[in-house]
Amino acid sequence: MKIQTTLASAMALIAAACASATDKPALAQSQPSKGEGSQAAKPKLDTKTQGYVDQMLSYSMMIRTGRYEVANDAVKTMEAAVAADPNNAELHAQLGNAYLLQAVGGDQTKYAELFAILGKGYAEHGKALELDPNNVTALGGHGSQSLTFSFIRQKPELATQGVAEMNRAVALSANTHEGGVQRLLRALVSVNLPKDKRDYATEKADLVSRFADSEGLNSGDMIRVIAGDLSVEAGDSAAARTAYILAAKSPRRGGDLARKRLAALDTGGVAPSDISQLRADTAKCTTCHGK
Repeated sequence: MKIQTTLASAMALIAAACASATDKPALAQSQPSKGEGSQAAKPKLDTKTQGYVDQMLSYSMMIRTGRYEVANDAVKTMEAAVAADPNNAELHAQLGNAYLLQAVGGDQTKYAELFAILGKGYAEHGKALELDPNNVTALGGHGSQSLTFSFIRQKPELATQGVAEMNRAVALSANTHEGGVQRLLRALVSVNLPKDKRDYATEKADLVSRFADSEGLNSGDMIRVIAGDLSVEAGDSAAARTAYILAAKSPRRGGDLARKRLAALDTGGVAPSDISQLRADTAKCTTCHGK
């Protein structure tokens, strides 16, 4: 596996982690979303832990606007929280997310440094699962990273584990807002897998499940473009056109990109390099969440 392909997968999970960390925790327990099956509501966190989760939300919202330097503050905050309460699974899961967000602002040409940061996040999500095997944040984070590290460490069994953990995260959070976020994470990571590891039907269903919640947002426009790109790869140009048309109605950057995709469909097809470029660009939160 070439380092560029491994990096693309890593960047996808970073972007997905950003999406996961920037959704309000309260929504994960109260708002319905299209999911797979039905599960019990997420246990309510104690006041102190919820406070740290809210701090992570605040940091993440700043990172969405391009203030990547605050990721270092997020890491320091969560490292201190874990040191004070080392048996708290949610704090370990949030520290794992903080490391992933730190990677967003790092120099993405320095592979060793990037993967070292990702390794810290992987370890923290793993620790969270030791303490609570049903922690959805940790399952999604650890699962997505297992896929990346299956390539880095040349251990195919990690890919199998990763898919199982992401699927479990989706199942445990079904019919909640958090479940929708976990489906988005699963889709963004899966589109970067080798063709023989892809499940196009599940990827498409996961992306389409986010259409309603992201209506009117640039992130929603980008999700529709990514869904269209997926259909191009699957050889379904009609479905690709439908997804691009939905995004092309927007006056935002995602709409501009969708209109270019439609023009490409009419003049020979969307280039694979353009599809890969968008997936690489989503490593920066501002691609989807900037103005």
